[in-house]
Parts: sequence; C-alpha cells; structure tokens
Amino acid sequence: MLTVNLYGDSAPLILPQDSDQTVEDIVIAAARVLQINPLCRHLFGLRNTTNTLWVALSRKTSSLPENSILQFRLRFRAYSRDRLKSLDPKAFEYFFHQVRADFLDSEIPELLKHPEDGLGLVVTDILLYLLNNPGKKVGDIDLKGFLPKELNGMANRLNVKRNAEKLVETCQKKDAGYVRERYLCKVEESQCSYGSEDYILQKDEIGTALHIKLSIDPFHPDQPGLRYCYASQKKGAWTHLCRLDDLVFVSIRSQDLTAEVSRKTGVPFYFKLQTIDELESLVGCLSGYYRLMCTWTFNLCRELPAPSLVFLRSNKCHGPVGSAFSIQKLKDKGGGEVGVGLLRESSSDYNTYYLHVVEEANALPVLYTIFKEGNKFHLKDSEVLYDSLSSMVKEFKKSDNPSVKLTRILPASDYDDSELLLLCTCRDKEIQSNNHAGPRVISMNHLTSSEENIIRGRFCDVIQAQWTVQNNKEVAVKMPKFRSLNDTERFLVILNEFSFVNCECIVEIQGVTLNPLSLVMEHLPMGSLDKYLQTHKATMKEVELVEAATYLARALWYLNVEGVRHNNIRCHNIFVAEHTDETFKVKLGDPGLVRYDQRDLHWIPREHHFQPPLALNDSTTDIWAFSTTVWQIFSLGEMPLPGADMEEVRKLYATGRLLPRPDPCPLDLYKVMLRCWSPDPQARRQPQAIMRDVNQILYQVFNSRKNHAYQTIFPASSAETENLDQPNGEVLEEDEDNASVTTQITTLTYADGSVAQVTLSQLPDSLVDDLISLSSTYFHGEISPCMYETGAAFYPPLMKQGSTMKTLTELLLPPLAAQRMPEVPALPSQPLQLDKSAIVFGIKIGEGNYGEVYRGLMNDDQGHTKTVAIKTLKAVGQVDDFKREVDIMKKLKHKNIVELCGLVESEGEEMYMVMEYLPMGSLKDYIKSHKEHLKDATLLKFAMDIAEGMDYLEQCSIIHRDLAARNILVADRHNVKITDFGLAQQPNRGNYYIRQTHRALPLPWYALECIEHGKFSHKSDVWSYGVTCWEMFTRGLEPDLPQKPENLLQLLKNGKRLNLKPPCNPNIYSVLIRPCWDHVPSARPNFSEVIAVIRELQEGCV
Repeated sequence: MLTVNLYGDSAPLILPQDSDQTVEDIVIAAARVLQINPLCRHLFGLRNTTNTLWVALSRKTSSLPENSILQFRLRFRAYSRDRLKSLDPKAFEYFFHQVRADFLDSEIPELLKHPEDGLGLVVTDILLYLLNNPGKKVGDIDLKGFLPKELNGMANRLNVKRNAEKLVETCQKKDAGYVRERYLCKVEESQCSYGSEDYILQKDEIGTALHIKLSIDPFHPDQPGLRYCYASQKKGAWTHLCRLDDLVFVSIRSQDLTAEVSRKTGVPFYFKLQTIDELESLVGCLSGYYRLMCTWTFNLCRELPAPSLVFLRSNKCHGPVGSAFSIQKLKDKGGGEVGVGLLRESSSDYNTYYLHVVEEANALPVLYTIFKEGNKFHLKDSEVLYDSLSSMVKEFKKSDNPSVKLTRILPASDYDDSELLLLCTCRDKEIQSNNHAGPRVISMNHLTSSEENIIRGRFCDVIQAQWTVQNNKEVAVKMPKFRSLNDTERFLVILNEFSFVNCECIVEIQGVTLNPLSLVMEHLPMGSLDKYLQTHKATMKEVELVEAATYLARALWYLNVEGVRHNNIRCHNIFVAEHTDETFKVKLGDPGLVRYDQRDLHWIPREHHFQPPLALNDSTTDIWAFSTTVWQIFSLGEMPLPGADMEEVRKLYATGRLLPRPDPCPLDLYKVMLRCWSPDPQARRQPQAIMRDVNQILYQVFNSRKNHAYQTIFPASSAETENLDQPNGEVLEEDEDNASVTTQITTLTYADGSVAQVTLSQLPDSLVDDLISLSSTYFHGEISPCMYETGAAFYPPLMKQGSTMKTLTELLLPPLAAQRMPEVPALPSQPLQLDKSAIVFGIKIGEGNYGEVYRGLMNDDQGHTKTVAIKTLKAVGQVDDFKREVDIMKKLKHKNIVELCGLVESEGEEMYMVMEYLPMGSLKDYIKSHKEHLKDATLLKFAMDIAEGMDYLEQCSIIHRDLAARNILVADRHNVKITDFGLAQQPNRGNYYIRQTHRALPLPWYALECIEHGKFSHKSDVWSYGVTCWEMFTRGLEPDLPQKPENLLQLLKNGKRLNLKPPCNPNIYSVLIRPCWDHVPSARPNFSEVIAVIRELQEGCV
C-alpha cells in the first residue's frame, strides 16, 4: 500500500499501488480530497519522506518501493501569494500548513540561525491559534507546540509570551486568513531560500570529475534560475548558469544517470547524478517550472513527460485556459469561421471539459460541457458514451451529426499565451522584466483636447487629452519647455530611462510625441498626493498614510534595482491612483527636467546644500528625498517650514537638526526616516531595507480595514518633545480645530535622534516670515509650485461639456508649439529641389501607379554624383495624384521606407521624383529567384521591416493602400523597404479614407470593407500586410482569389481566405498571417502588435 501524508488536520491517504496508476494520478487524487482546483494542482507534487526527493509524475506507482510513504507538497511557487490566494484559497491554506510544519520540523535553517526572525513566526502562530480557539489565553499555551526543538530553550530569552500578548491586544479583530498570509510574508522577509532545490552533481572539467552543488530557484534576487558552486568549497562563489526561461530542452540517459541541459545561449551543460531518483527529481523541477513559467504545453524532457499533458495533446485539448482565452483564440486563430471549435479542460472541476464551437457567424461560440466518468466521456444531458475525447470530436465532425456543428478543432500550441496557466510567472505584475517594449510614438493628430484643459507652467505644460485611436482613452500630455539644446538632451536621457520603467507604483508612460517632444502618460484624475491630502485631511487614516509610504518605498526599490535615479521624489510628484475602503494606492510620477536650487534643500542630502546641483549625481539623494516626502505625507501634504528663508534652513541642517516627527507618523517609521537622513552617506538606509521596514510597519498598523477598526487622524499639535526610546507610536485622537501639524512645528531633531525644543518666537524673523505658503510666495495660481519647477506630470480637472475639441496639432498653434526649442532632429529633411540638368536618365526599370521608373544619376548640391531611381509621370492629367504622392513622401523618413532624394518641378506637367536606388529589385522577384535558399528567419526579418515601416506610417496618419511584395524593395540580404505611395492617402478624422475615384485596384490584396464600401484604414493595410506575408512565406505564390469584385466579395463574406500552402510554416500562418484577415477590422492586430508577434516567432526560429 502507498501512504500519502497531508499537512494540516487531513488524514493520510492509503492507496493501493495499482500498476496502471501514475504518480500524477495520486497528486490529482490528493488535490481533489483537499478541494484544490485543477488549475493550481499543477503546483503540487509528491516528495519521498525517506530521501526527501521528489517523485517523477510519470513514475508508475507499482515501481515504487512497497509501503512507500510520500508527502503531498506545494513544490512550485507561484510568483505571488496574492495570486495563489485569489486563484485557489484552499491551495493557499494548504501552503501555510506546509510552511508551518517545515518551520516546526526545523526545515528552514535560516530561521534557526537567526532566532529573532523565527520569533515573528512563533508569535504569529500563537495569534492564529488563539483566533481559532476564542476561549484560550496566552498563559494557557504550551510553547513547545509552537517552537522548533532547537529554539525550545530560547522562549524566555525571546519573551515569546510577552510579545504574543502584545500582538493579541492589537490584533483581536484580524481574521485567521490574514494572519496566515502574514506568516508566509514573514518567511519571505527573512530572505531564506525556502522552496529552492539543491542537488550534488558530478561535472567533468578537463578530464577531472568535480562535485558541484546545483541550486534551482527561479526567484533568487541576484541569480534567478540555475546556479552552482563547487561542493568542496564551504563558502564558494556561486556561478549563474541560466534563467529557467533560457532552457531549451533536457535530455537524460537513465543507464548512466547523465543529463544534458541545453540553453538558448552558451554550450550545453552536462552532469551526472548518483541515483535515478535524484535525476528524475532534478529534471522534474526544471520541467515543472518551465511549464508554469514559459510554455505550459511543452515537456522540457521527453523521457519524463507529464502524463496529463500527453493526454491533452493526444486529444487536441487545451489545458485549463479559461473561457475568455478560448473565445479570443477562436476569434484570432479561427477567424470566426463557422464550424471551428476549441476543446479545453475545466479550471474549476475535475473530469470536466468544455467544447466551444462557432456555429453562427458574428456570434459567440456555443459551449458544450463534457464529463468523464470512469474511462468514458459523454456530453452533458446525453447518455451516449465515447471511449475518448478524440473519438467524440471525430463523431461530431461527421456531416450527419445533428448535435454539434463541428468541422475542425483548434489544437493547443506552444505559442498560446494563456496567463491563467503560467502560475509561476508574472504578467500583471508590479515589476516586469527588462524586455519591456516601452511606449509607442504617437501622432499629435491622434490626441484631442480643448484650451481650458491646458495647465501652463514655467518649465512644462500639461494637457488632459483624449487618445482617439485608443477609443478616446483619457491621457495626460506633458510638454517640457526647453531653454537650450542641453535641456533637450537631458530630457531624452530621462525619456530613455523612464520609457522602459514598468512598475505598478510608477506612473506609466504610454507614448511619446516627436513634434513637439512630449510624454503621453496615464490619466490619474484624483490628482497629486499633496493636494489630495490637504483636501481630505479630516478623513485620512493612519493606515492609509502608511500604505502610501509603502507604495513609494516599492517605487524607490524598483528604480534602485533598475539602476535609475529619479532625483525628483516629492509629494507633489506622487499621484493618487485609487482610494477605497480597502486600499490607498499612489504612484510616483516621472522626474521631468530637474533643476536643483536652494528651495530643494529639504529633499537633498545636507552635504550638497552649498551646491545643490551636485546632488543630481548622488545615489543617496533619492533616499534622503524619500524620507522628506514621507514627512510630507504624514504632514498631510504640507511643505516643510513653509515660507522659511532657505539660508536659515541650511544653517539649521548644518547644525545637525532635522524635521520633527509629524504627529500621525508611527515612531518606528520615523526611525526609518532618521536612518535615511543619516549624516553619513554610507549609513543611509538602502532601498531594499526601506521597503522591508515600511511593509513591516504597515502590518503593525493594519487593523482589519474591512471593519474600519482604525482611528481617523486629525491634525494635531506637536508642541511636546518626544522621547524616541518610548516603545509606542500610537496616534492620539485630537480635536480637529487644533493647529495644523506643519504650522505648529516647535521641535527640531538632530541626526543622532536627540530632540531640541524650539518655540516659534525663538526662530529668526526671516525663518518664520508670517509662515506663508510657498505657493503664494513664489508662484501664482492653484497648482502646486514645484509642479512648474520640475515639470512633473499633473492631471487637470475633467473636460468641461461643450468645450471645442481640437487635435493637439491645431490646439498648440501658436501659443505652445511656437515656444518649443530646439526642433526634434529626427524629423524628415526636405528633398533637394533640382534642375532637370542635375539628373541623367538611364534604362527603364519599372512602373508605378502613375509613372515610369528609370535608373539614373543625380548631382547633389555638394557636387557628388550617385545612382538614383527617377519616377516620371506616365500620362497627362495625373499631376494632382503625382503631387499628392510627392507631398506624402516629403513627410517620411524611416529606415524601412524608400527615401525621397530630390524633386524636379516645372510649371507644366513635367515632374520627376528622385529616390534612392536599390539594385536588388522588388521583394516579389527576389523571393522567386532565391526561394530555394530563403529561411523562415530571413523572411521573418523582412516581415519585421515591413511591419515597422507600416507602424511608422500609421503614426504619420498615412494609409498606403497598395502594400504588396511587388512594392517592397530589397536593400540587401537582410533588409527591405516600402515603396510606391501612388495610392496612399491621409485618413479623415475617423481614421479612414473613402475611395473617391474608380481606378484599377489590386483587389486580392484588399480587405473586405475596401471592396464592398471603398473604405480604407490602417486596418485594411493590415489585411494587405497579411497577403504580403502570405506571398513571402509561400515563396512567391500568387494569391489564388477571384479577380472579379463581386465574386471575391461573396467569397470573403463566406469566410474564405487564402489557404495555408507549403512551404509556409503552419505556425507562422496561424499566428502572424491569418489574424490579419479578420472580417471585423477592429479585431485585426495593429502593426505594433504585429511587431510583437514577429518577435516571438523570431525567438522560436533561433
């Protein structure tokens, strides 16, 4: 018999060692007993209690030693506790019981080496016990049941009972679930390696067998994934091998216990283990994390597959991807075609499957439920049984089957991107990896606003606008005022750093405009934190202020990890993102153009007070500024010493004095602030320690937000000197009429923590000159003064009804745009105006829509001669069309668009366009002549070039209307360029163009709406792009579609599209090409999305 032990109060499972059962079957059985859902059960495995090794999922239970005892454990850690808790509270609760048992069994050695860290777990565990047993008291508890045996003798020294009693007093209204979460949080804060797996391997180095220790930890802060050190060195240096997402495959040989780990970069890693159990345990760890972090459908090691994945693949069934993913995939990959279906496993119920089938065009798929009973399958409310899912689907495909209208099934793909399945990687995460694509370039013509929504400042203007191509999404557009070229260069440096910042605690930059240069940022209508706190000071809670400080600490830590200096952390540069009964979320804005002077003394280290600009290059400036900004937060948005003479302030700082603790500020938090203000730069608190400490304080003051069991903070007097050694940071409820915290400052604190009491009358007159606010001293208007100083993003009030809406191009002329200096250097230069004598015609090389093209020579204004392509008018009466093409090409400058070099114009109809000459000819001809040697990787690079050029055209509001392989020129073996803008047009305000004339048009490349209504848009260009890619990847085939418009239109309406034809890669067809032909234009990808798809495909080709 097989025994499976379970944590918590659950009894062990006693199971027969059936020869047909796999270990994964036992994992599923245990998960079902514990009510862990089918999605999160993939996080669990079975560990052998004898050798502490994990048993391979594919291992038959009959092959295990008789009477084996296994432990059901969470093996693969989700990227956050919150996500695990939201996806499956039962799995989260079980994980708590597992961690608690490991601590008591002394399996977390880091907590034994540092007993003070373990104390938090013991006290939290006691609190949980008392919450679950209301009649019990701390004095009734036998501490041995809450301590590892190694710590039993330390209970008195650590004052466990006393600390437990204090925690019980402050946490009586907390629920057990919250305490469990805090218990797990404390384990994480201890920075222990819980959940990592270590193995001793034998590795050959130049003929010598060496033993190394391999550690697998996907979340290691410095070396995530695989790292190793030499086992002979007790404190050997660790070498980073690779991240888990860098793995390609793992091969093993059970006969000699060797393995090969193949990586995306670097030579394969070979090693040998001592036993087959060790080998299978190690490979199981790599495979499991790879599936849960990278590609859920991929078995990293073919020799040790996951049986459930083998089953799903054999039945063309998806995993528990969820309904939303299924519907979207049918739309994207199935094209809404009637009869296409998708089969998936349920994410909530075992032995349940769902079949989505498109049974009617332009309608949601019909959902069928399938149950498995024993080894048979049947539809819900049907008694017809099938031996397998595949046999059921095969039956449904028969034309005479009345129950389900199914023609084909979309299989699962390694390119499927289902966030639900990737439990161990983060998508909507606070901090993303460094490969963030950054913001897009946005045309000013796509942003609309009105005059009253412009906030004008000294150093920047901020406009609330609507982004028209994103469904009129509200955005804030920040436009710096450049005084010099140096300002522009500094801003571009800041833009380069912050455009790729992606953290939930930092305001998102969604795009940039180039003329004038500006930032397009997310719109946060609740405004800046300082104004918000001043407006809501009567209702703000202590926990909300601490939570705001926590978000700021996270932003500081993130920027530190990314190596980015902010240099403008201020309360007015923090914005309120959300304020509910459950949360108070804020975000740090971008720094803008920072110019330090005497007014910044409170936010810069005092060693720079004589020369403030030097603080810009000090890595501790943000740490000092963080502390002052937290002071502002707990002073409810007020400025430090408002109206004070800055020279007097500098002298006070020079004597070692610091800002006093605001009354609402917890004492422990103020101690953190003092560490940030340390006179020794090396002793200042580091961002990671700040984040840890502030989060711990949040836990201390957090008192059941759901029940609102915390006090309202009223502005209170600070008249009394405070003893920093006093062990409490309570907030006393004062009368609201008391003077504000800021205006009644009467203490100054030295850096060593001592406090000097000073009355206002003792300060120099220049320091307290009427205590008037800076907003009235230095600035005018209602907006925070420093906002103008730094150009920080600000979010003005909502647009007034009846406002005249204009594009920003129109709106900014002339008051704002005219002030921009200097011009952005990336704008296209004007083509040379040439005399006809400056060009020499050669042979004819082609024809465009309105002209013939010749190879020729051009003499430029420098006297240089170069080979060019000269385009002429083909017929009279087409001057307007020719001029329109010239006007469009004048606006363009992009590496993937053919450059206009010069113009020859005369009063008559004799006109020539002189363009760069690309001797390798059109892509269409190039593919046909090189099709035997062209690889998918090369064609994907060409597809990327075209997509980037078309994305640029979209930003320039230009619809090409004639995108095809014949109109792509090959620059060299690796690069192509778009040409022939004879049919190009600029769209109207609705972002589309209606055909005005009846000309011969390239119908097989045209979208359905172009043929039916003559309506062209950027999405119709996407359709043409799909046809162009089809030409490329079929190696030059002609689109086999009817030439007559009425026949082609009817065919497209019926869902007919260009078929997949060899040698086109099926995955490229389904992922890149087919989605471009959705009958609904809005469902087609835009070119920036196409670029992202190509990047993924390119990674697969490496």
